[in-house]
Amino acid sequence: MGQLAFWTSLVSFVVILIAVPAKAPTHQNAKFVFANFVNNTGWSQNGIGKTLPCFISTGKNIDNLVAFIVGLINTNWAFACLDCATHLSEEIAHPERMIPVAILGTVAIGFITSWTYSVALFFSMNNVDDLVGTSTGVPILALFQQAMGSKGGAIALEALIMVTGIGCQISCHTWQSRLAWSFARDGGIPFSSFFSHVDRQVNVPIRAHFMSCVIVTIVGCLYLGSYTAFNR
Repeated sequence: MGQLAFWTSLVSFVVILIAVPAKAPTHQNAKFVFANFVNNTGWSQNGIGKTLPCFISTGKNIDNLVAFIVGLINTNWAFACLDCATHLSEEIAHPERMIPVAILGTVAIGFITSWTYSVALFFSMNNVDDLVGTSTGVPILALFQQAMGSKGGAIALEALIMVTGIGCQISCHTWQSRLAWSFARDGGIPFSSFFSHVDRQVNVPIRAHFMSCVIVTIVGCLYLGSYTAFNR
């Protein structure tokens, strides 16, 4: 399953990387992609810059800097599961070698693919305001529609992202079940003897898996009940 998810993500990356720039009716110039800064975060030009000492910076520059730093949260989310390999160390052959390879390989592949992916999409977008104010609430879907010229093409590319996300979800549930199981094994959670059980038929800590799934589901309901939480 892990191999399937890996190759699905790479195939999705290649398809989108080729299809979007190839079908886009117009393309932005290099100055727009690499030198233009669009701040739609709500940090005004006279916001936080006024609260800092004048020898640091004031006004628009510092507000854009803060917006950029806050925007790195999205990048952090993409690498949030970087430690997942460590939680599977007891199931990996030669973990002292393979785990560092997995972590560094993830960083390398993630940087190369995300950089080329982002640059390709920036060159292919037509109207930034339409993306920010899209009625779908999903700017990437609006960008796909701008580039492909049809809703069907946009939905097809978005489906590739969703399928990739499902593979990532399976991986997340795998390592979080091992994390919950290790806490239970060491007596770190209530009912440890129950949740530390490993099913002998599938050789998986199913009880710990379901326990972690229930907790994640409950916490996830917060996103459904609050628009603000959903966008954080």
